[in-house]
Amino acid sequence: QVSFGCMWLVSLIGFIAHQLMLFAIIPASLQLDRRVARDSVTRNSILSRPHSRSTGDDGSLVRWKQDCDQHCANLDKRSPDIKKLINANISANSTSCGEKQLISQHGIDGFGHQLLGLQSCVLLTLLQPENYIFVQKELINVQHGFGLGTYRKLIGTLQEDFPASPGRCEVVKSDHCFEQLQRICPYNGKCAMMKKVLSMYWRDKIGKIPIAKKFLLNHKQDEMVVHLRGGDRKEVLYHGWETLPSIVKELCVLTGTAKVSILFEESADEPEVSKLRKSIQHTVPSLRIRQFIGGSALQMWLRMVTAKILVLSQSSFSLSAALFRCGYTVSVDRYPLGGRYDANALPCSFNMTSTGLHEADQTIEFFWGFCHGLEPGEGCKTD
Repeated sequence: QVSFGCMWLVSLIGFIAHQLMLFAIIPASLQLDRRVARDSVTRNSILSRPHSRSTGDDGSLVRWKQDCDQHCANLDKRSPDIKKLINANISANSTSCGEKQLISQHGIDGFGHQLLGLQSCVLLTLLQPENYIFVQKELINVQHGFGLGTYRKLIGTLQEDFPASPGRCEVVKSDHCFEQLQRICPYNGKCAMMKKVLSMYWRDKIGKIPIAKKFLLNHKQDEMVVHLRGGDRKEVLYHGWETLPSIVKELCVLTGTAKVSILFEESADEPEVSKLRKSIQHTVPSLRIRQFIGGSALQMWLRMVTAKILVLSQSSFSLSAALFRCGYTVSVDRYPLGGRYDANALPCSFNMTSTGLHEADQTIEFFWGFCHGLEPGEGCKTD
């Protein structure tokens, strides 16, 4: 009996020691994860930051958002709280209609066009709260196949913390507020910070919309998405096509990405898109490439938001998705669509050498960035 008691006591002590070791190891590994997340990007791992997968329960979705914010923001603890800023701005408007200018975004174009305009006007009011208050836009209509109900739910959720438009007061309605931002944002650290904060705030909103939340929970974010804009703007469909296969190949080599999805809206563009697909497949035979025509505009947009890598087209639709991203966004232009609508820029550049159609080496430059609001050189290769 004494021998049995000793054996039981030794086993208990061993179990307790094992648990104590686990508690000591887990915090150390978490600290290591945080250090890894803060590492800057190097040339040999241009797009290799951790990219979480939102599968499973709500905990995974929360972790996706936290990882996204951690990788992208690097914000000072004193960064403003958007909701508090909105409330403070409203309460400071002293008279019945107020001394500040009420502004709102107005438009009935595509979802991406309206969202970029909305973001630019919201950003303006956050940067100059002494002059402006943003009031909710009217959700009248949307073009290019985005469902009216989904559009109203999505935009409505993004602007729900802002005041409704008071019927008795004058509201300046604008397609966008780009001109004002052009005078404020260049070389303005506050503007860059506020872009990041607004992106974080809106990412949190998107995750609370049931249909978007379901997609985020179940979609594996391990693919490169190439968006092509054709349809009523056929002239931009071919933008960058001569270099796109080489760029896709370089990105696949650098990141280990094995899947590419090509997204486009119009079935009339399928013959031309198939030619591009074959060209990419010829350049990278091992790639798994899929084409997606039309379908749910919301799912297409969320797919661009969550993709491991997004290759932009000359389109407000894909550029608006980049506002919400914490993965890498790539373009053949530093300022896609001329910087619409808040001087959107991809701050980093990458030069590569590729063999062209006539077996002649050519230098190809493409531009990239992760998250919205990074300044030139921020997070890019420095050695």
